[in-house]
Amino acid sequence: MKKLIFAAIAAMIAQSAFSSDILTMLDGKMYQVDVIRVKSCELTVKIDNEKFVIPATEIQSIEFENVNDPEYLDFMKMNQFGGDACLSGQQDAENFHGKKGGHIALGVLFGPFAILGTALLADPDPSKGAKTGTMSTNKEMFSDPAYLQCYKKEAKSGLIKAEAIGWAAWLIFLLL
Repeated sequence: MKKLIFAAIAAMIAQSAFSSDILTMLDGKMYQVDVIRVKSCELTVKIDNEKFVIPATEIQSIEFENVNDPEYLDFMKMNQFGGDACLSGQQDAENFHGKKGGHIALGVLFGPFAILGTALLADPDPSKGAKTGTMSTNKEMFSDPAYLQCYKKEAKSGLIKAEAIGWAAWLIFLLL
């Protein structure tokens, strides 16, 4: 993720003069970009015909040239209704969701089938998790759609990573 952010920043330095929106990063640097899409805690921008996805947590502000653009309206909705909720959902999923040791074991036992099963069938829910329910300070957001979407995405990717680690450990054991 950091490589993507650094690549985006490097590309923004070599930006084109035709960009219309001004992006200010948390470090205070400002860039002219063309905002293409705003979706669930991330911003897709276009710089020199290349697309970059930048997490909303890395952005301080955006100044849109045209306030009637659908991207501007999506950005306003994200900040008004879900910016903090999305970040809270991601943090709760990362810190409290699931039994990662069990998913490492699934990766060892079933390899790619465990990963595929989790990708297709898993439906993480913060209200069902005992650890999330007791330790999260964001219980009032458990029904917020932005929180739930970001929670589920982050929780599912964490479980898939754990299974991939288990599968990789099994492969390394076989090769030794």
